Amino acid sequence: MQNDNMKYIPRGIGDFFSLKNENYYYVDKTNYIEVLEETRLKYIFFLRPRRFGKTLLISTLANYYDVNKKDTFDKIFNETYIKDNPTPLKNSYYILRFDFSKIGTSESLEKIERAFNKSIYNSIEKFYSDYKDVIANDSEFLNAYTALDSAFSLIDVFCTKMSNRNLKLYVLIDEYDNFANNLLMDKGEEDYLSITHGTGFFRSFFTAIKAGTSSCIDRFFITGVSQLVLSDVTSGMNIGSNISFRNDFNSMTGFNDKDVEEILEYYISFDKIKREDKEEIKKIFKAYYNNYCFSENFEERVHNPNMVLYFLDAYMSRKRIPSELIESSFATDYRKLEYLVIKNKQISDNFNVLQEVMTNGEVASELVESFPIREIENSSEFVSLLYYLGLLTVKERAGLVKYKFCIPNLAIKKIVYGYMTRALNEVFEVKNSFIYELQNAFDKMAINGEWEKALSLCIESYYNKTSVRDTNGKELALKMFVLAYLSFDAYHVAQSEPELNRGYADIYLKSSILGEAYTKYEYLFEFKYIKSEDSENEERLQKTINEKLETAKAQLKKYEESGMLEEAKKAGREVKKIVIIGSSKKLEYMSQVE
Repeated sequence: MQNDNMKYIPRGIGDFFSLKNENYYYVDKTNYIEVLEETRLKYIFFLRPRRFGKTLLISTLANYYDVNKKDTFDKIFNETYIKDNPTPLKNSYYILRFDFSKIGTSESLEKIERAFNKSIYNSIEKFYSDYKDVIANDSEFLNAYTALDSAFSLIDVFCTKMSNRNLKLYVLIDEYDNFANNLLMDKGEEDYLSITHGTGFFRSFFTAIKAGTSSCIDRFFITGVSQLVLSDVTSGMNIGSNISFRNDFNSMTGFNDKDVEEILEYYISFDKIKREDKEEIKKIFKAYYNNYCFSENFEERVHNPNMVLYFLDAYMSRKRIPSELIESSFATDYRKLEYLVIKNKQISDNFNVLQEVMTNGEVASELVESFPIREIENSSEFVSLLYYLGLLTVKERAGLVKYKFCIPNLAIKKIVYGYMTRALNEVFEVKNSFIYELQNAFDKMAINGEWEKALSLCIESYYNKTSVRDTNGKELALKMFVLAYLSFDAYHVAQSEPELNRGYADIYLKSSILGEAYTKYEYLFEFKYIKSEDSENEERLQKTINEKLETAKAQLKKYEESGMLEEAKKAGREVKKIVIIGSSKKLEYMSQVE
């Protein structure tokens, strides 16, 4: 098929008009406009992780409801569901949009507030420009607003003027919590609380929006990432409904399986994707980008759209499956989150939650709907925050009020493991040269079967570092420490507690999808621990080591009969079985067993 009319990959395109007008591929989500109206909710909050299509959703709503777009509606919404199924509110609002993602937080609080107020002023100025044929001219705008020195005053005066003209507004706010979250990470809790509590300027802004709903603001739709800022600023705006966990909006952003199938078939039809690569690509998508769930509709899983588009763009430019499956800037989004587990060079209690996820593969917790900053050190609140950030997802129910949460996919697992490793490195002052040496050892582990150096580096680091300082690090499990450093292994995927032949192995180091062509060895690790009383004398210690070793051998033999390991053998990879026995003081035994 000719490529002349082929639609472009819409990577990084968050403007609906540009996307449709400039021939980009569009995954149609306009049916959700109808669903939104059917809820009869006027004031809506919608939370999703970063880079999950929220900006495009806001832009879609703006184009659909804007009175200015009435004459161009058919062209803009051509080939969409909503063009053929318009709702009664189509093109019936004046749109006021805010975007807080561009407000910097590196300056003083006074300058940050001025930047915030300028952002509000600019949005109002654009509103006047967009609707200058209906409302006042620029001179009236300048006279009315330039003297106002707070976001509250700007919104208050604006709403009064719009109400006097009997205009009906739809307010759209994108990334409402972005700059407040950045302020928390950059400046700390005290500055964050100063803008989100009491008479803080950010809280006052939302108070003004709420007041505007009694005059000219007929609806608002607000997107963000987490409940954290929502809980702190919106007690003054408690009229909003959070639809983020409703079944009917699970895939309002993100790509479901049907979306992915249609995208692949579309570009196959233009010979931009090789048909013989399709199943391999779907396998990669499922492992690395899929499995997000934002409701109790556990069967419907959602792909991260940004990662899918990144892959497709990289594939088409290289004409093959890319070697790097995670966009580097995506991982950067999460690096500042280390403040959640490190305080004053000490590992906080939140680290235990991540440890449980890493060692058990899941954690049971309530999904908390409201948690202010001072409560995120509670385990349920911290788990919920990780869920909203996209680092955990809902797996299934775990009783009446709890859910099982797990890491959604391999891309996020790599980010979480790297996130924990950097936290460990900061607390224990691990040098970059150690990481470089470790990565080289992992190469030899995968290709040559030389496992001793890599494991020795991990284990020696654990015992050296956790013994030199009086920190929570002393309580970290050896297995968890090894798991964290396995994130630097590019050839394998570390599976914690996989079910193998009705048993659960400690760690199965399985070939990664991209490592399959190079990896000749996979590994099963079985960890055993010796209590301090069993290491009091040499005779008792040796007896305990022998007992632990025999138990480990029996378990590994059972795991060897698993179908998962048979799969490795059929692919020509040898599975090495390693027993690691440690005490509170040192590594007591480590060896390969047959």
